[in-house]
Amino acid sequence: MMSRKRYHTADVNRRTFLKASGASVAATALAGCTGGSDGGSDVFRVGAIYPLSGPVAETGQFIRDFLRHAEQVVNEPHDDLAPLVMSEEEGLSNHGNLPVELVFADHRGAPDQGRAEAERLIQEENVNMLVGGYHSSVTKTMSAVAEREGIPHTNFESSSPELTERGLDYFWRTGPHDLTFTTNMFQFFDGLNEQQNADLSTVAILHEDSEFGTISARSQVEKAGEYGYEVVAGPIAYGAEGLTSLESELLTIRDADPDILLPSSYLRDAEILMNDMKDLDYFPSLVMAQNAGFNQAGFRDDAEISDYVCTRSTYADDIRLAVPEFEAYNASAKAETGESFTGVYIRSWGGFLSAMHGVNSAASTDPADIQSALNTLEVPAVESGLPFGIDFANSGQNELAGGVLIQYEDGESNMIWPFDLAPADVVFPAPGWTER
Repeated sequence: MMSRKRYHTADVNRRTFLKASGASVAATALAGCTGGSDGGSDVFRVGAIYPLSGPVAETGQFIRDFLRHAEQVVNEPHDDLAPLVMSEEEGLSNHGNLPVELVFADHRGAPDQGRAEAERLIQEENVNMLVGGYHSSVTKTMSAVAEREGIPHTNFESSSPELTERGLDYFWRTGPHDLTFTTNMFQFFDGLNEQQNADLSTVAILHEDSEFGTISARSQVEKAGEYGYEVVAGPIAYGAEGLTSLESELLTIRDADPDILLPSSYLRDAEILMNDMKDLDYFPSLVMAQNAGFNQAGFRDDAEISDYVCTRSTYADDIRLAVPEFEAYNASAKAETGESFTGVYIRSWGGFLSAMHGVNSAASTDPADIQSALNTLEVPAVESGLPFGIDFANSGQNELAGGVLIQYEDGESNMIWPFDLAPADVVFPAPGWTER
């Protein structure tokens, strides 16, 4: 019988200058600010660019729903959600209770479309700020437009490390990137080896071929070498567009017999992958996914294919046992969206609230003042609406962002790492399809 066990375990640039000086400048300016510092506008408009159609439409549409709920929290008092930032405000209170309006656009997963929508929202819709756009490849083109136009762009979900390595002045990411997440994975593997003599030593890497999957695979190769794991298959890339089967890729992986499979897939290809694995009656000792499709409700709820899959995340259903505030946050958001938080949705929701908190603390809604406020923004964990706090490095990367590892069972996501915080047990090795 399979038993469940638990195992414990500096160049000076504009951003650098503002990081050092912005807090005092903003505080001085706010002391003389009487509100309405937005040049006469009656609303603060935020352009939100996401995949609302195409193969990742379900994800984009749910992100839209969670952002709309966050918009409500900003514009209407939600005292029951204290200590959440913006929950006791009525709009941007430091700017004359200026309401916030989200303006959504669909990039369909195409970087060129993301660029075009960013240009349209800034030049024609006159948005004050951009957020989005989930795919790292689209986020790259969006942020280039925002930088050129001098408009702040905050990103909550994209994970390519390269996004915050470009020296941009108007780009901030609140969530972790792939190198952080991948390091967590190999720390977990080492922990299993030390605490259970798991004898994990080989990995196979499978990824979709957009920027997300390619950079994810690159980080996994790097960390495998650093931690002393042999890559016995891959990285194997596939095109997600029009994908109907991953059987041939899986046969190559099965023949290599890795201890760990590391897939990076969006929702539709994640479902194809797991269904093909079931048809082949193949499931290695450990499947550790790189978020994305594996962290979506549609995947989690299909327990027939999601059971015993592990993935990196920023949220787990049982985190509410340790941090009761998330029970209230999740209940409020679920009442409006019909869906519970996942590691993606909470990053969108809490990231937006924290970004609006930054705007609210700015001397005005002028882009340069928002830039200064975000560069010096500090928000504690939980108050941010996230399991981690916010403090941006000079690169625009949130230095406090971190992840957890989860394992699915019976449609629930159970936190399994960090070991000393995890209320759930690790099911290892995963049972084969016929043992379930």
